[in-house]
Amino acid sequence: MADGFAAVAAKHGHPPPPAPDYAFTEFVTINFLQPVRLEDKTTATGQVWEKTIQTYLNTAGTKVLWWGHAVDHPQTVKLIIDWSSSSHREAFLASPSMGSLLASWQSDTDFGHSSSSPNLFELSPETSVRLNVFRPPRAFSEDCVTILLTFYFSDSFDPNAVQPDDEVQPHRSRRAVWENAWSVFAHSALRSEGGVISSRGEGAWSVREGPGSKCSWMGAFRFMNADLARKFLALADEEVQGSQRGGWGRLKSLADAGVEVELLSMVHATEK
Repeated sequence: MADGFAAVAAKHGHPPPPAPDYAFTEFVTINFLQPVRLEDKTTATGQVWEKTIQTYLNTAGTKVLWWGHAVDHPQTVKLIIDWSSSSHREAFLASPSMGSLLASWQSDTDFGHSSSSPNLFELSPETSVRLNVFRPPRAFSEDCVTILLTFYFSDSFDPNAVQPDDEVQPHRSRRAVWENAWSVFAHSALRSEGGVISSRGEGAWSVREGPGSKCSWMGAFRFMNADLARKFLALADEEVQGSQRGGWGRLKSLADAGVEVELLSMVHATEK
């Protein structure tokens, strides 16, 4: 985890906040060498994890924090943090609290781990939407999962350029074509057999942290269980891949640097 945090310590974005109390959401992926019970505070790793959670919660500018395990890769953990401004995150990355946290992760030898650089996305400014998508399962829906879809674009992708193969409405920007395709896909997800549990989904562009940073899009829904989420994507894969109308096939054809699909079993959520 230390290497992922350190990778962004020297470069911080300054996106204008879409709402007074919300600017963007940070996604941190930690990969352990083996599955680990982070809830177990009797272990060194569990204690470091508890310190991590409390450090974020005690930091000015954080709003809501979630974390969960990847269903298909239980050694992978996703930490999700809402921030109220980029300046708060910038101050935290340069703070003694971050330095202490990095030192704790570097000293933990119970389980080997690595992490990628955090990703930032401007999600819905409505807290209730984010809480709905990322909240842990409840008693009546204990098998519920969050499906996280991250679409990547090549260096040459310009969201404001005209989409060259748009047969539906020529001269639309790539951004407009993408968002229309996403709307079609999101509608089908929310009406699907397992997606009906989610009243709304999330979909947002990444916060680009400076020259050279690549563009990406993150979408998320809650599904009743992992099997129904996989079934929905399998059926979506049967669509015509080049469909101009939109949907899964169109999204994958537009995301020229690939797509990552993650099923998350959310464990904890705390709202300040």
